[in-house]
Amino acid sequence: MTRNRTHQAFTLLEMLVALAIMGALATSLCASLHIAFRARRSAEQALAPVRAATLAMDLVRQHVESALPPSGVLAGAFIGEDETGESTGADADTLTFFTTVGHAAARQCDIRKVELALVESDDGDWLNLALLTTTNLLAPETPDPREDILCRRVASLNMTYFDGSDWYDSWDSTTHDDALPLAVEVSIELMGQGDSSEDDVDEDSSHAVTQVFSLPCAAAQSESTGPRGLDLSL
Repeated sequence: MTRNRTHQAFTLLEMLVALAIMGALATSLCASLHIAFRARRSAEQALAPVRAATLAMDLVRQHVESALPPSGVLAGAFIGEDETGESTGADADTLTFFTTVGHAAARQCDIRKVELALVESDDGDWLNLALLTTTNLLAPETPDPREDILCRRVASLNMTYFDGSDWYDSWDSTTHDDALPLAVEVSIELMGQGDSSEDDVDEDSSHAVTQVFSLPCAAAQSESTGPRGLDLSL
């Protein structure tokens, strides 16, 4: 007894339909991945100024809060100048003071002169927030300060100073009875980061952050001497 076997296979039309469906699914998947990667890149660009400003503020806080009273052999004047950038026309304040830098592992403490200022980038297209540090203050010749970049693409830097009753745009301890301000308000505005594949800058993604830092040495100084050098120890 012989059985007839029917051999089944895909027809050409079925193969073309299957290929068309697979192509549509692949196109949809690629489009979804492109949108996801683009959204991720946009989120990173939006968060980049926030992250940079937060890290810069933390470094500024560490140095400002350890500012020394402007008296003694090594600790000089605390001078904050209200300045405007020549090229940008925005705030470009500078702050120069003396601070202590502790080394817990080595059990050492050093006094350094530091300056917060905006400096041009290597290509001259941006302004960067820099910390200029001068060490070995007793050297016969003043060494060149070390420049550390705290954050890049800074649009403006503004600092104001609080004496207990009023805020000032500038501060010179030599005219304030060698006293530190009780607090310093620092405002940093960063430019947009732009597209990672292009050199343009997205102005809408700029970010500004403002924080107020108290100076412990100024509080201790005011408790012992009173406002503007009035001696309260008697």
